[in-house]
Amino acid sequence: MTLENFRIPSTRGDTDLNCYRWVPEGTVKAVLQISHGMIEHITRYSDFARFLNGRNIAVYGHDHLGHGDTTPNDLGFIAEEGGDAILVDDLFEVTKRIESEYPDTPLFLLGHSMGSFVARRYITKYGDHLDGAIFVGTGNQSPISVKTGLFISRYLCRHKGVRYVSPFLNKTILESNDRHFEVPDMKNRWISRDPRTVRKYNEDPLCTFRFTAGGFRDLLTMIKRLEDGEDFDRIPKDLPVIFLSGKDDPIGDFGKGVEKARDGLRKAGLDPGMKLYEGARHEVLNETNREEVYDDIAEWVEERIP
Repeated sequence: MTLENFRIPSTRGDTDLNCYRWVPEGTVKAVLQISHGMIEHITRYSDFARFLNGRNIAVYGHDHLGHGDTTPNDLGFIAEEGGDAILVDDLFEVTKRIESEYPDTPLFLLGHSMGSFVARRYITKYGDHLDGAIFVGTGNQSPISVKTGLFISRYLCRHKGVRYVSPFLNKTILESNDRHFEVPDMKNRWISRDPRTVRKYNEDPLCTFRFTAGGFRDLLTMIKRLEDGEDFDRIPKDLPVIFLSGKDDPIGDFGKGVEKARDGLRKAGLDPGMKLYEGARHEVLNETNREEVYDDIAEWVEERIP
């Protein structure tokens, strides 16, 4: 296995994206591009990438704007305006790099959490570049909460600035998720049942920052577009899609939000699959049953290699 770090320009125009590729020693039979989640970074997927390399699947991924080593001195901020579209277009910049290096190799996209929302918007614009899409830890938020969050974040952007960090928004949208769980008794326990995973996350400086008002505005704008089914008619009807989530993931409303997201694509003419993992929380790739999830993803990809 070879791990390589490289950078490509962001479509925002003023910075580069920090990218990685994990390449197996043997013949590459497929490529999986990863779109990571909110308040984390792409190297958290290294164990998963190495597992896929063992199945001769190469893995590419980058740190989104406002995350990781793409903008380490500007964490939580995406763009002055239009950040939701920039995240999608940045993802496609990495896709183009993959296509230039593996032009005849099947390409799959996996998005987790915030990255799943980016990936779900991606398939409305660039879905014809993919052989399949996997949405992990996604959801379908209530229209009222999305509209309220958008109103507040836009107000704060106008009156406090796009880089303003709102304790209220961070607590309401993210930190309050811990209230659903008592064990283990530590911050961010909503992400996994595995205390080691939670402890490692809490000790990672690239996972402990707070999102800006502008970042929330961009995220919620993207979610609203998904809730409205915007551009769903542009998704290739034959694109294989699957939703994977923990049954105890509050972001997916404990399965109900995942079902709604799946049903939205059904109405658009697709035939998406879905699997909910009993007892698992938000990060199924870092859960106590992670090996099961790894296998499910690898098998799903392998079954769809032309």
